[in-house]
Amino acid sequence: YIEAHYAEPITLTELAKTANMSNKYFCTFFYNYTHRTPIDYVNYYRVECACEQLIFTDKSIIDIAYDTGFNDASYFTKTFKKYLDVTPLSYRKNS
Repeated sequence: YIEAHYAEPITLTELAKTANMSNKYFCTFFYNYTHRTPIDYVNYYRVECACEQLIFTDKSIIDIAYDTGFNDASYFTKTFKKYLDVTPLSYRKNS
C-alpha cells in the first residue's frame, strides 16, 4: 500500500484499516516487523524515492518534494537531512 500510494497523503488510520487492524495493534505489529513507526517508514520511503529522482531527473527540489508526497519543501528538506545527513541539493551535487 505504501509503495503504491507514497505520493498521496497517508494516515495511520488508512494503513491500519488496509491491514484490517486497530491503530494501536497495527503500530505495534509494524514496529516489530520494520523497527520503524508507520509514519517514519512512509517518510523514509518517500526520501528513498526522492533520491532516485534527484539522481535521474532534472526536476526541481520543490517538484520532487511534491512528487514524493511532501506538501512542504522545507519539511521535505528537514526530513531528507534527518535520514541522510545532507540536504537534497547536496545529495544531487554529490551523486
